[in-house]
Amino acid sequence: MLRIHFTAEDIARTRLATAPRAGHHDDLIRASVEADVAARVGALLAGGVEALLRGFEPLMRWRAPVLEVRYPVERDLHLQGRGLRLVPSFCCGATPLPLVEQDLPPVLVYPIAPEHRRDAITDPGDSLADLMGGTRAAVLAALRDSASTTQLATRLHTSLAAMSRHTKTLRQAGLITTTRCGPAVLHDLTPLGRRLLDGPLCVTAQRSSPSQGADRLLRLCDSHDQ
Repeated sequence: MLRIHFTAEDIARTRLATAPRAGHHDDLIRASVEADVAARVGALLAGGVEALLRGFEPLMRWRAPVLEVRYPVERDLHLQGRGLRLVPSFCCGATPLPLVEQDLPPVLVYPIAPEHRRDAITDPGDSLADLMGGTRAAVLAALRDSASTTQLATRLHTSLAAMSRHTKTLRQAGLITTTRCGPAVLHDLTPLGRRLLDGPLCVTAQRSSPSQGADRLLRLCDSHDQ
């Protein structure tokens, strides 16, 4: 067990590292780390550093003013006003790794949460991008797992305002639903949106249907060229 002792000054100086930039061959790692960072930032904005630290359970447990970390040996780390830098990692295994140098703020490298790991980057394909536009298609693909507007904007490297417009359009087309969860909103695919994402045969079936959902979908596709 590693016990990290915080003072009020340490809490004020604690920082969460942003997702590292990566080359195209590292898209899987980058998307996974960015998803984890987006979730941590949401906790930080909602409740401050202590909410961020509480969000690491069961990997780590916050018992103010001590952060208890799973570790193979017994150890105490006193931050002494230096703060703590939290760094997400795709590859560090199941145990957080502390890095401490005398003249630098301590660093704790932690494994990203299992629910944020991506086994493959979901590519909606050229046909769906041609149908409704590349960004909207990418938003649908990103919503195979529920996500907030902030998480979507982070993953797709766009502004919150632009992402809000895209989610509004997709919601009006009947492809996603939006529900409020505390200070944030959470987006999910509707059955129509999931069928559209799963393949072109489903798109054909929905376009030929007289249902209201199909009518909204046709308007969405038409709006791509406007």
